[in-house]
Amino acid sequence: MTSPDYSSVLSSDPSLPSSPSLPPGFTRSLVGLDYALVTPESRTWAAPVNSLKTLSQGQTWSNASVAHLISPGRAASGASFSMFLLKLGSNGRMGPLPPVGAAERFLFVLDGVVKVETTTESESKAARSGGGKKDFAQRKRKRCSPPRNLTLRSDGFAFFPPHCSSSSGFLPTVTAGPGGAGLVVFEKVHVSRETGKASRLFDEESDDENDDEETETETEIEETLPFFVSAQSASKLPLIDPGHPETFKLRKLLPHSGLDASKFDFNVHLMDFNPGEFLVTKEIHHNQHGLLMLLGQGIYRLSDSVWAPVTSGDAVFMGPYVTQWFGSLGRQKSRYLIFKDTAPDPLLAASS
Repeated sequence: MTSPDYSSVLSSDPSLPSSPSLPPGFTRSLVGLDYALVTPESRTWAAPVNSLKTLSQGQTWSNASVAHLISPGRAASGASFSMFLLKLGSNGRMGPLPPVGAAERFLFVLDGVVKVETTTESESKAARSGGGKKDFAQRKRKRCSPPRNLTLRSDGFAFFPPHCSSSSGFLPTVTAGPGGAGLVVFEKVHVSRETGKASRLFDEESDDENDDEETETETEIEETLPFFVSAQSASKLPLIDPGHPETFKLRKLLPHSGLDASKFDFNVHLMDFNPGEFLVTKEIHHNQHGLLMLLGQGIYRLSDSVWAPVTSGDAVFMGPYVTQWFGSLGRQKSRYLIFKDTAPDPLLAASS
């Protein structure tokens, strides 16, 4: 099975459907209190900012440009996550996770090739730790990194859990191949399902060789956090039946049942619609969504009055309790990638 072609999502070629030729000053983009549609002609690209700390540690964004589509505080209702497109040039490199709380990252490859490699620092860190700290370092290394180096192409993805900082050597490096790569990235601060609040931080491993004891807090937090997840092709994951009368095809890219699912505070779904298929439910719920159209075209309903034509490359934000609905149009199937926050419980959110 060949990888799906999502290259048009990143294109600015006016001859492509994802970026139609428009009159000067006109855009299909729409922004409301609890929703937003950001279309390709409205994207702005810039090089990511490297902090002084990451520059001094040699852990930097390199040969990269980003277009931010959704960010916290974008409207009065706010967004609990960040969503951006990322272009990496030849051998370009992703930078570290933001130094805010227990940050986590999900990346989905749209074009080109990226390599996800375990850093030598994480191996040596675990090896030189002693006693209880050695066990803790080894567990963290296993939770934060792939079991082996990965090569991801279009339709491949990876999730990087919280508390896996570059400074500690536990965050794998992500670099593009010689031909570069394009990705969509989601980031957020991990929220505990138990408390509805941002996960507590614990200190990185001590460099004191005599400090052999790990704290009970570290152990407790470690056991409730999500872990590294990846797949070479999202399209090959099992289909989930949404149930009658819905007809679309659904794949959940992160654990969604059992104890493992309880450790994750969001999921990312790949949703397919044949021409003419549509959502039967006109959804209204407390969850937030970030959506990127990958293939095809259709109509997306946002709020009570907005019915927006969408096509590949369009990004959509849906805040809590905004009315949402999609119908697929044209001769080609429609596919979109959609972020859904799954924690906290609404009552916990109200008390936080």
